[in-house]
Amino acid sequence: MNGGVIEAMSESAAMISTHGGDPAPFLDMLRQTILAALIYQTYGAAIASGKAPGAPSALKLPLKDLDLARKKRRTAVPLIPLADLLCDQLNTAREFGMMDVDWSVGLAMVAR
Repeated sequence: MNGGVIEAMSESAAMISTHGGDPAPFLDMLRQTILAALIYQTYGAAIASGKAPGAPSALKLPLKDLDLARKKRRTAVPLIPLADLLCDQLNTAREFGMMDVDWSVGLAMVAR
């Protein structure tokens, strides 16, 4: 779920930037309202600045966790298309040599 929110913030920031706007006020508004939890405040700031929040959570860990979820999905009924989307985005970040960056920064860079 956190990955989905990070991806949505990254895509929104990229859309605003692409059209000449500053995504920081939009991300600030999200972090002060519907995404007021600390984890979203931290990752929203990382996306806005392009800098990892503290100790980076390199792509390796979220890719491992998402891969485990996708393997379990093969034996369960519910589909988890968000895991497929996040794996695709994180693998794209890895292809661009971003394996050691925080996943919030990697997703933001891929969205741009």
